[in-house]
Amino acid sequence: MTPDEIMVAHRDYYGSYHHHKETMAYGAATLYIGAATAVILKGRGVFGIGDSRCVLSTLLVLSFIVGHAFVIWQLANREVAANIVRAAITVLSRFAIPNNAAPDMMPTPWHGLELPRVLVQELSSPTLPGGLLGGA
Repeated sequence: MTPDEIMVAHRDYYGSYHHHKETMAYGAATLYIGAATAVILKGRGVFGIGDSRCVLSTLLVLSFIVGHAFVIWQLANREVAANIVRAAITVLSRFAIPNNAAPDMMPTPWHGLELPRVLVQELSSPTLPGGLLGGA
C-alpha cells in the first residue's frame, strides 16, 4: 500500500468508528432517559417492589452512575476517532504538495494503537481541539 492509501484507510476506518461511538452514546443516553422516566412514573409497577424506596433509590443512583460512565466513555472514544480522522485528512492534504518529502510511515505507538509516525506527529500537534465534544 502506498502512504496515501494507508491514510485513506485510516480516515475511512476511524470515520466509521467515530460514527458508531456517537450513535452508541446517543442510544445509551436515550435508553437511560426512557428507563429513568419509566421508573420514576411507574416504579412500583415496573419492579414490583412494593414500598421499598431504598431499593428503587439505589437502582436509580447505580443506573445513573453506570449510564453516565458509559456515555462519557463512548464520547471519549469518539473524540479519539475524530482526531485520527482530522489528522489523516491533514496528512492527505500534504500529499498533494508537489516535491514534498516522503512521509515517515514507521509504526509508532499512540495511546495503545500502532499508527504511522506521520499520523502520530500530526495527532501530537497542539492544534487539535480537546474535550469530549471537541472532535467533529
